Amino acid sequence: LIPRHAAAQELGEGLALDRFEPAPVGQTGFASIEPLVLGHLRPALGASLSYARRPLELVGQDSGVGLVVDHQLQLHLGASLALFDRLELDVDVPATVSQGGESPSAGAQAVSSPNSASFNDLRLGARVSVFGAPRSAFAAGIGLRAWLPTGDSGAFTGAGELRYEPYVSVGGRHTKVH
Repeated sequence: LIPRHAAAQELGEGLALDRFEPAPVGQTGFASIEPLVLGHLRPALGASLSYARRPLELVGQDSGVGLVVDHQLQLHLGASLALFDRLELDVDVPATVSQGGESPSAGAQAVSSPNSASFNDLRLGARVSVFGAPRSAFAAGIGLRAWLPTGDSGAFTGAGELRYEPYVSVGGRHTKVH
């Protein structure tokens, strides 16, 4: 058996590097989505930061590593609105506020590094409580998140296409046992 040369895919358009997807604002966690919606006409606003070190590298067959993107700092501004104790609508407006790299090349492959701020793909979401009540032992909800192609694919902040993610969320409360 002779091992074959392995190579990564061609670096093209539509690569969004931001991997942090915060939960809709108003949730008690920062990444998980709760199954219950509490309140009617209950708004929530929030912001979060995420940082990535060396999120994209270019490696040549015989050469060293070149950093296409050395660092990225993203700001997520979010808003949500709970309606009828059953429905929650949310929006996440992410922006890459700082990024940079070395504009490396490996053989004939050269990649320009982004060096300016840019908006990322806008995320819209909706969640419906299907079963459960506050402090119940079991609750369930369903939802849908969609990313609109508003980011700059040349700056690695947009996928260049509409993306969506349906999900199911389950959880509950456990009371103390004496």
